[in-house]
Amino acid sequence: MRLYAYYSCGGYKDMFLGELSSNSGPVYYLPLLPIIKKRNQQDDIGLISYLEALPQIKIITNSNPLGFPLQCNSLFSHGAYNILYRTLANGEYVLAIRGIESSIKDEEGRSTPFNLLFVTDCKYDVDYLDSTAYYCTLNYSNLNNELSKTIIYDTTVNGLRADIHNVWSWIVMCKTNWNHEYRHRINEIIILMIASESMLDLFIKEHNVDCEKIDQVIDVNGNIIAMNIDPIRNNHIPDIHNCDDIESEIKQLGKDLSIDKALKKIKNLIDSVTK
Repeated sequence: MRLYAYYSCGGYKDMFLGELSSNSGPVYYLPLLPIIKKRNQQDDIGLISYLEALPQIKIITNSNPLGFPLQCNSLFSHGAYNILYRTLANGEYVLAIRGIESSIKDEEGRSTPFNLLFVTDCKYDVDYLDSTAYYCTLNYSNLNNELSKTIIYDTTVNGLRADIHNVWSWIVMCKTNWNHEYRHRINEIIILMIASESMLDLFIKEHNVDCEKIDQVIDVNGNIIAMNIDPIRNNHIPDIHNCDDIESEIKQLGKDLSIDKALKKIKNLIDSVTK
């Protein structure tokens, strides 16, 4: 599982933090290292050797994307979402968490938000991502406290340190305590969390997303805003006057919705596809 970040250090940068596993260790971003090497002072030889031996955070560029999925470009450059869990056209799975408040404060006491992106094509890792995404939807208010120290300023190296081993431990906690499995379809959004229903149209526009490929939209409190119903997507429209039929369709998705709410959503979907 690969971990990327969108973090501000002399301006926002797309960063590759590394591979997540039980063997993951801290990685560093050392913007002063080239300056120290350039001044070429005898007293710096030991320091340079020490810093160069540290595992480095790598900066993503157009010529060297470091495995960053092209389909995810807008997840760092655009907003209108809080959490996104989806499959990509190439079969990879991604979980994006946006707007985490950094523990690092500026001189005015303000925190700079950052984004994290988890990417994998390994079935073993998908089991962990499913549970992590599920945990995030039910415990969104906890994420700042749990993830804010993912990247910190380390005074001993005059640079950033990303403790990605702590992130892996957090993912393991999600899998252990919040085990969950989602249905996966190629190139579809499994979960979209937005601040409010009014953000949905903006998200679709900014990220150029086909709304029919969004399975479930929720708010930051975990309440369902919208969902796609498979029978309608597959051109099978259930009898909207038959509540038993509707209840059956909803139960197949494992959703805990009232019949009245389900009826309203299905009617709206039918209206949208028959216009």
